[in-house]
Amino acid sequence: MAKPKPDYFPLIAGATLYYVHVDYSQSEPEVTRMILRVVSAAQDGDALRAQVTKQWGAAAPQTQELRVDGKGAWAGKNLEIRFPPKLGDAWDAADDPYYKRLILSTKAKARTIVKDFTDCLEVGFTNEDTDSGSRFYAPGLGLVREEWTGESRNSVLSLADWRIPGQAQTLKRQLTAKPRGK
Repeated sequence: MAKPKPDYFPLIAGATLYYVHVDYSQSEPEVTRMILRVVSAAQDGDALRAQVTKQWGAAAPQTQELRVDGKGAWAGKNLEIRFPPKLGDAWDAADDPYYKRLILSTKAKARTIVKDFTDCLEVGFTNEDTDSGSRFYAPGLGLVREEWTGESRNSVLSLADWRIPGQAQTLKRQLTAKPRGK
């Protein structure tokens, strides 16, 4: 199975993404860290399957399967990105038509707490309540920002740092690198 380029949903064993989640639904904003770790990734026929853990704050890590196949990128039974990503393309995220997805941009800018990412895939989402938002996927990195507004929550998830095996450019290295030729 050939993954589309750019790769907005890389599944690389050993990758760790660090996020900050700010929930504005309460009278005082609540800040929580979230860590996503790709524990394993392996080819399974035409699909790439990965086991990941998500850890919110001090809670125990939760395990989830992610996969990429010819139809798209999946989180459990939810189709997060349909392949190939096309502007205006819309679909039900899961077997339940309650959840909807829509490609809003293939050249979006995503501002995170540490860096602005360009050429991101912006996927809008809604449900039958009044909730909606956007997820921003950076090429070669994955989810870098999520904005959620509505009755159930008003929050932002922002990438704060990352470690990808085989990539020399982690955020710390980008911020501490000395300019060449000086």
